[in-house]
Amino acid sequence: MRFLELRDSRGPMPRGQNVQFNQSRNSILQAFSPENGPTSWTEDNVSVFRSDRCVVRRGLVHNNPTGDGVMIEGSVNCLVEDIDAEEQGNGAFAAVPVGESGCGGCIFRRCRTRQTYNTPRDGRAAPTSKGLSIYTLISPGASSITS
Repeated sequence: MRFLELRDSRGPMPRGQNVQFNQSRNSILQAFSPENGPTSWTEDNVSVFRSDRCVVRRGLVHNNPTGDGVMIEGSVNCLVEDIDAEEQGNGAFAAVPVGESGCGGCIFRRCRTRQTYNTPRDGRAAPTSKGLSIYTLISPGASSITS
């Protein structure tokens, strides 16, 4: 998928309010941007769920009070490149295992975050990450994650 314009995402659950890859190996998302205001509830902007070797590049994620900008879950060898994350409350970038689905070998290249916050906002409680911008958990025996 490319050249996506995402507007006023709603949630709050499940993940991937703008784009979600679910068991979609080798998928590519590129050239995308959102317009999410104070009434949006984005959870994770982009979710790569149990989808190995996916590429997310040249995009913008915006206004996540409770989710991540780009969340890789239970996926290996993914590339997240040239992404700007603005006004993220609960984390901009993450890669973690899910159940028996491992995580590792992912690359975060030229990923930037700005205007993060750790206070109540838009009628929601303060983010639980305490201002964390990127976090990763690597499965035993998996390749390391590079940022």
